[in-house]
Amino acid sequence: MRQMKLGVFLPTGNSHLSNRRRQGRGVCGWDLSDCQRVAVKAEQAKFDAVFMRSDESLFCHSQDDESVKLLISLAHVTNRIGLVAPACCDYSDPYGLAGSFSSLAHISRGRAGWNPGTENNNDRNILTERTRDYIDLVTSLWAMWEVEDGSNDLLGVVDKSNKLDAAGMERTAYDQPVLVQNILSDRDIELAARSAEVVLVRQNNEQQARLFYSKLKEKALDFGKCPSQLKVVSCVVPVVAETTEAAHEKYHLLKESRQSEKRLESFNSELDRERTTESRLQQVLPEWFNHNGFRNASIEPIRELMEVESVLFRRLNDCDHRVVIGTATQVADQLEDWFIGEAADGFAIIPPYFPGGFDDFVDLVVPELKFRNLFRAEYEGATLRDHLGLSRPVNELAKQMIQFSLSYSFSY
Repeated sequence: MRQMKLGVFLPTGNSHLSNRRRQGRGVCGWDLSDCQRVAVKAEQAKFDAVFMRSDESLFCHSQDDESVKLLISLAHVTNRIGLVAPACCDYSDPYGLAGSFSSLAHISRGRAGWNPGTENNNDRNILTERTRDYIDLVTSLWAMWEVEDGSNDLLGVVDKSNKLDAAGMERTAYDQPVLVQNILSDRDIELAARSAEVVLVRQNNEQQARLFYSKLKEKALDFGKCPSQLKVVSCVVPVVAETTEAAHEKYHLLKESRQSEKRLESFNSELDRERTTESRLQQVLPEWFNHNGFRNASIEPIRELMEVESVLFRRLNDCDHRVVIGTATQVADQLEDWFIGEAADGFAIIPPYFPGGFDDFVDLVVPELKFRNLFRAEYEGATLRDHLGLSRPVNELAKQMIQFSLSYSFSY
């Protein structure tokens, strides 16, 4: 029976309904113990993976290495849950990135995932083509050695190495990292259908989500990929309570706590930590519309909101992800509708606050999903691919070599 996939975003960003940092935390509002606690609890609940946001710091180009380091630390306190890190294709070399994620895959014993992304706002067609080539090169580096042959004691066999110059790159003994991609617009669909194995989407309308889901699966078929090998995961913010009234009251309290001043503080750090007031905001933002570090997903909504000042600050207090409010049964009903109706294969949970927001979902909603047999009671395997039901990627370089060898043999 088909069951939904569940992941959770780690508490390392400020996209949640309430981004107030707790006393004793640093300026970033989180520390390692927060992430460890969430990862351990998610694993106890049998979640598929934990995710890091791909836009934690809009202009921080060293973020890639830090995200892998964080997930390596989480690998030491978990045993089964997948670990997905973002790494930008703009500011890292393919060899170094392939090595970092190969290490994560090895240390975690096959639980690694890579979310490639870009930070430049150049021509989208050129950007997509470059990202595609970058992904191809990284995956080729991962696949440069054939599956280990235990019939001999040799450390390596030259004939088992594909003809790709990557001296020193060791093949991981475990599965290749799973490719995860954000989809922010229709322009990302073709690349995702071709290269990704999991896609993260933002959809608020169920009908539109179904159409998007169908379009993505059909596009995957066009690239010769089985639709079941591409998982569509919708990002949701669950606000759960014992009663409907309590859930809505909690939601309104969370919205009130996310004041305009708090959102302006977030913009301060992103805009070179410059002190920004409401009057200054309109003067500063246009200068940054074409800045290479500012993400496409942030530019267009802000450009529209700049037209009406009163709307701008009202929207800054809103959450740009789908919010699901209610009791455990009501939240489970909504998730089930999307899942059964083929609007999503699973959900990436963005807790409205930590730690209570995630605890509420795990303690109240997850048991309801398991009772309905919509979510697993136990892990199916040990790797992230096992959890997601993904096959090992075909090594195209090796496949071509085998086909050439067979055709050469039969010619005699």
